[in-house]
Amino acid sequence: MIKLEDVNFDKKTIIIIAIGLFIVGVLGWFMFGRGIPDTGSAIDQTRSNLSTVGDKQQSAIERLDVIENGLTNSADKACAISAGIGNTTKSINSVEGRITESQDRLKSSAGLITEGKSILRQVRERGQVGN
Repeated sequence: MIKLEDVNFDKKTIIIIAIGLFIVGVLGWFMFGRGIPDTGSAIDQTRSNLSTVGDKQQSAIERLDVIENGLTNSADKACAISAGIGNTTKSINSVEGRITESQDRLKSSAGLITEGKSILRQVRERGQVGN
């Protein structure tokens, strides 16, 4: 067995060992001397942050629902307008058809009037010749 008296330490070795023990003591104090850090407040802060994020996400979802409903309503209105335009187009086409028929009748009537005038003129001319 080795006795402490038999071991010879020089001053340099003793200083290095003392510095090493000091560093180990300081590290031990930093690691264990302060105690367990207060994680409760960090957990509460994280919980609060997560709650805030959840609230913001819910608010965003609600706004998206409002936008989606608005788009659906707009699409319905656009379909109604389109149907109205279709009905208006049909009405316009019907009116155009009646106008065309009326113009044809006017032309036919104008032709009949011209023919009737011609017949009247001929009858008058015969009547004058006969007098």
